Amino acid sequence: MGFYEKNATLILLTDTGSARRCEPSYTLKEQLESRSVKQLRYLARHYFVSYYTSLKKEELISVLCEKILDPDRLRRYLKIMSTEEWRFFRKVSAEKHIVDDPGDGMDFGSYSMIFIAGIMGAFVFYGHVYFVVPDEVKQIYNKLVEDGFAEKKERSDLLSDYANAAVNLYGVISINDFSDLFNSLNEQKTSSEEVLGCLRYYVTSHVCYYIESGYIISDEFEDDFDDDDFNYDFEDGFDNEQDEDADEGELELVNETELEGEGELESESDNESDNESDNELDNGLELDNESEYVFDDEDEYFDDDIQSLITTAGEKPRYIPERERFLRFSDKDYIEASPQLDKLRLYIFRELIDDEEEANEIAEEFYFLARQESEILEYLEVLDDYDILADKKKVKPLLNLIFDLSNNVRTWNNNGHTAAELAANSGETLRPLFNEPVRVVKIGRNEPCPCGSGKKYKKCCGA
Repeated sequence: MGFYEKNATLILLTDTGSARRCEPSYTLKEQLESRSVKQLRYLARHYFVSYYTSLKKEELISVLCEKILDPDRLRRYLKIMSTEEWRFFRKVSAEKHIVDDPGDGMDFGSYSMIFIAGIMGAFVFYGHVYFVVPDEVKQIYNKLVEDGFAEKKERSDLLSDYANAAVNLYGVISINDFSDLFNSLNEQKTSSEEVLGCLRYYVTSHVCYYIESGYIISDEFEDDFDDDDFNYDFEDGFDNEQDEDADEGELELVNETELEGEGELESESDNESDNESDNELDNGLELDNESEYVFDDEDEYFDDDIQSLITTAGEKPRYIPERERFLRFSDKDYIEASPQLDKLRLYIFRELIDDEEEANEIAEEFYFLARQESEILEYLEVLDDYDILADKKKVKPLLNLIFDLSNNVRTWNNNGHTAAELAANSGETLRPLFNEPVRVVKIGRNEPCPCGSGKKYKKCCGA
């Protein structure tokens, strides 16, 4: 099976016109000409082209070329690219084309927005996939690089990576404290104004935080955060007062049949608001590094869970490792290795399940439950999901290993520390291991099933 056949996302993009089965082309006009009218309408919808359903193919191509090749619009889009997208875009921009390599071993789906936006083409040709940035897009990009855009982008990306790591370690952190933390790990200092000016433009799908009342907050609290506060589209950038009836500005994969019978869309918004948004971000990158941002106390109102975390963690020292180790936590799925986790993983594999891959999966789920300071019942529910029924001789050692793990993972309530680290420094008592006898209640086959189905146990869970 070839690269194309193995990549489901690429096949989907071929169906929508973002990737084409033809010889690669190198100008934007040629790339657009290789699309059908329906596929061009798909792209026009995301650029908020007015009356796009009534335009002929030549007209669609003309207006899309104007949209895609607008330097300000391209700059705004490049600003919010994820790190992976940005690296891939730069890699392809430096070559005539790249063949069969989506970049750094990443799945093609990580870059799907680049293709939907029309700033890069993908072509399936004689069993290979060619990735091409149109020559006109390259010219605009190169001019942006000459003007220092790449350095500003990488600076703001670095701040965003630190913000991801901070919320994954602490759950919530004030912007002023975040600035101090960043400055303690970097020679090039920042300020609260720069942090706010940069991060407020990153509240999109590839970050795990949001900004509220002078704090950077984990998206684990996102039930309290209105995503409509930060909508992005290629016409207006970010708009905090977007019309509820307007089409979503965020690019998304949609079924092309949805385009049939589409009516008229809103006309283009005024470019003045675009310029204001861009100036705010540029200023945020260039403000005086020694000033401190002052937030109004009246704005500091949070959900009880957030306020409780701020209070509880604020009483403990903050865990701040060296720079490289800190940035590992920018990945929400990062698992910090420990002897306790290794022991738990080995026990699960040897005593509970003979599938090593599933044993690893269970251990990793236990790791994140421990980080969330979950109740023991939630661990047992994981075992139930894998159809594991442990006898009483195996439950006690398992619980001891779980408690040992929970004392050696980093939690928000401990301000990024483990309970063991805090205990070593303060003499606090660690969470005790499970020493009470384990009671296993045997259910008779003719008794009602404890699941509540109303059936007999032998006809239900005991079957």
